[in-house]
Amino acid sequence: MSTSELRDTFSISNIFVPGEITGHFTDLDRLVVGGVMPTAKAIDLPNHKETGRAFFLERRELGTLNVGGSKPKRLYCANAREKGKAVCKGIPGIAVDKLEATVLNGLRHHLMQPDAVADFIRRYQIHQREMDGERQQTTARLRTSLSQVEKEIGNIMTAIKAGIFTASTKAELEDLEARKERFGRELQIASQDAPTVPDDLAEVYRDKVDALVGSLNDPENRAESIDAIRGLIDKIIVHWDAATGAHGVEIEGDIVALLRAGTNENAAAVEAAASSFEMVAGAGFEPATFRL
Repeated sequence: MSTSELRDTFSISNIFVPGEITGHFTDLDRLVVGGVMPTAKAIDLPNHKETGRAFFLERRELGTLNVGGSKPKRLYCANAREKGKAVCKGIPGIAVDKLEATVLNGLRHHLMQPDAVADFIRRYQIHQREMDGERQQTTARLRTSLSQVEKEIGNIMTAIKAGIFTASTKAELEDLEARKERFGRELQIASQDAPTVPDDLAEVYRDKVDALVGSLNDPENRAESIDAIRGLIDKIIVHWDAATGAHGVEIEGDIVALLRAGTNENAAAVEAAASSFEMVAGAGFEPATFRL
């Protein structure tokens, strides 16, 4: 068998999913291949109808292989390094794998909540209606300015053809050409329709993020998926709550990146409307604080 045939026949994707247990039944001597990635709580081993037994291990043996490492990397208070340990006294470090799993969970289940997205769409549509009048005025002004500049350029070209050409003529023509180019660019931007935000924005976003998280187990696409996931996040804030004795994690999404992930609009159109998106986006695009 070729490499691609071996991969198609035996390769299993999405074995490890944060906070979940997975299982893949095969026809090779009743072998079940699965993975489990505990995060904040223990995970039970459920039975499945395909076992044909009262419980999963009634007629099966279980072999385990730990690929998580025995000493996970931890992150500690940055102020302790800069100002001394006394600044962050009593604040333990946070395991990197736990933080990563929490962030992925936040991206999948807490960012872009349907109610918050619906409210955003409503306010965005209102804002765009208010902006339509301003865009029309801007477009009309730019067209008038562009027409006037083109007329002046035409007059100078007529004078040049008549043999009138001086240093000041050349300087004026260069200035008019630069203004024409600038007005043209501004007119093109002002004439663009605002990006359309679909009603199913939250669902489309969730599907795309689930696909990205699933592709983390694919060696060929892992690096690209990690970059895409990082691009959705603007800021991660970790703080210590002494009252509860737990870390809190706040995730702030990049509003433009989140909308690109949930729409079919091209990147340039979304970037052009970034100020409008940021103006109307409210609470709900960022999740409530997580407790670890």
